[in-house]
Amino acid sequence: MHQGVGWGLRNGTEQGWTKHNTFIHFSITIFKVLLRLADQKSVSDVKQQMNQGYELPPPEPLNGFPRVAQKLASDPDKTTTIFRRFDRLSARNLIYLEAELAELEARQDRWDEEDKKSTSEQVRNCHTDWKTFEQLATGRHPNGDPVNPGQAEKLELALKIRSKIKEYHEALAVHQTLLNSKPPAATTIKGMREWFSDTHKPYPAPQLWGASEKRLEDPYDLVALRVPADQDRLSEFILNYFGGFFPVSVFLLERSFHFLKLSFNLLLPSNVPSTYSYL
Repeated sequence: MHQGVGWGLRNGTEQGWTKHNTFIHFSITIFKVLLRLADQKSVSDVKQQMNQGYELPPPEPLNGFPRVAQKLASDPDKTTTIFRRFDRLSARNLIYLEAELAELEARQDRWDEEDKKSTSEQVRNCHTDWKTFEQLATGRHPNGDPVNPGQAEKLELALKIRSKIKEYHEALAVHQTLLNSKPPAATTIKGMREWFSDTHKPYPAPQLWGASEKRLEDPYDLVALRVPADQDRLSEFILNYFGGFFPVSVFLLERSFHFLKLSFNLLLPSNVPSTYSYL
């Protein structure tokens, strides 16, 4: 009989936990969204502070570049590592490199046409034997002048093309990688913009001045160095459509989230590991 009662209690507890599972998950999602909205601190930031027992924060870095760097480096999940791609400048740089190579190519073609008309055996050998070409191109008189100025110029051109085309291909590859990278989430951009502009302060001022003041202005020119694969779609939905209904402070959220965490732990049977141990 005791076994039956024990089984019934255990089964009832498990069924009760199952019924509350959806509610708990939804509640956690709501609090995660609130934490992201408040002072644009990530959920990980606030959770880390709670787990540390509300220790005093480290000294504030200098305003400007040190503070922005500290913000990006201190984000545990690194989703705030957002930078500009400079698409316009990158495209212009590629055009410049392409134009330089086009000029080098045209010069190479002109010299090849001239060599086609040459009757010199030495010139023809330079097109079929690298060793001969290199020896004639690098030979020098005692005064330092090239023994064969024509071949010396051609070797100089070949080496310049080699260096420039390597630079061009590397720039192409990097630009292609950036264009294929996942963009930062719209909510992350919004949060970083508000933090960057200090919009929650009585007298907002950007973290950086000059042209850098607009670093987050164009969302299509931004790249995120890390975009979590498991982005919470429910969180994104609530934040996008209901974010205006949660004008709360970080102070309140930290304590509310802590209370919610304790409540969930009390709801769980003692012999069942917490599904939400990551809170």
